[in-house]
Amino acid sequence: MKKSRIFFIAICSLVIFSLTGCISTKNVKMLEQVEMGMSKEQARLLFGEPESIKGISKGTDGKITEILVYSFKKPGPHQNRLYWFYFTDGKLVKWEQVGKIQGDLSLGK
Repeated sequence: MKKSRIFFIAICSLVIFSLTGCISTKNVKMLEQVEMGMSKEQARLLFGEPESIKGISKGTDGKITEILVYSFKKPGPHQNRLYWFYFTDGKLVKWEQVGKIQGDLSLGK
């Protein structure tokens, strides 16, 4: 009885450990797949749900801009980086790493 219980616990632990390895971690390599003009739906398929929505605004031209926030892991401990993705009328028009100089999208390479 004791052996079967230990075996059961070991199997359950192995299954849980295996499943946690399947959880997708967005890493900076995924950013290589970003294309200007991609839709919000394409971004969600690629990266999953955003961490948050930074803002939504309607310009004087009537176009709606939405800023989605995603977190990506860079190699090394505690190396998460936030990126803002700007969608105007549902299409990507700009993206940037939070805290980087605007336009510097070198991904730290």
